[in-house]
Amino acid sequence: MISTAGGPGESEFAARAREDIANGADLIKVCVTGWPGDAYRYPDSVRSRNPELAAVVKEARAASKKVVAHAIGRRGASMAVAAGVDALVHSAFVDSATLALMKQRGIYLIPTLTSFQGDKPRSLLFRNTCGSVLASGIPIAMGTDAGVTPHGQNAAELQAMVEAGMSPLAAVRSATIDAATLLGISEKAGTLTPGKFADLIAVAGNPLEDARLMQHVVFVIKAGRIYLTP
Repeated sequence: MISTAGGPGESEFAARAREDIANGADLIKVCVTGWPGDAYRYPDSVRSRNPELAAVVKEARAASKKVVAHAIGRRGASMAVAAGVDALVHSAFVDSATLALMKQRGIYLIPTLTSFQGDKPRSLLFRNTCGSVLASGIPIAMGTDAGVTPHGQNAAELQAMVEAGMSPLAAVRSATIDAATLLGISEKAGTLTPGKFADLIAVAGNPLEDARLMQHVVFVIKAGRIYLTP
């Protein structure tokens, strides 16, 4: 992840992106805004400049890597989308113009709702804008901000997304086919198709009727090998 603390210029951003890529990074994540408190109180505050974002995107594109942006506040989200990132993470305040550009360019939103549990403005992260976000038709991928949300509890995000207005089917797709498409691995993951990774789970019931079932996995296959059975 590239942090913008201290305000380095575009050459430093480009150098750090190249360093991350050389060290094997699959994608580049850049912090465009601060943390939730900043975004709620100062929605136009940012921690990077347009030339710095452009430098990161340029380096990533040269190496065929994806770029995702930590952008909670309104202005930061707009800047990241204009710079050409592939996805916004945590974005709570996405205005209509930014949504329109995201739709046009196929830029994803990754809400990470559960990472803000216990934080008063959690509902703002997706619920206050969920109507316009869902109506816009922008692609949505599930993400959990793992580490903030404990590893192994990621399925709770699916229920949070349903509570925010998504259908159970859309939520499950966001964690499978849509996430694989965003990451550029849809040729080997995301759907039950011959020739793809045999990474499967099963739950006791229909998650398209109750997304909470995804938190209670009873069967696991990884790369064709069974790891958990009922």
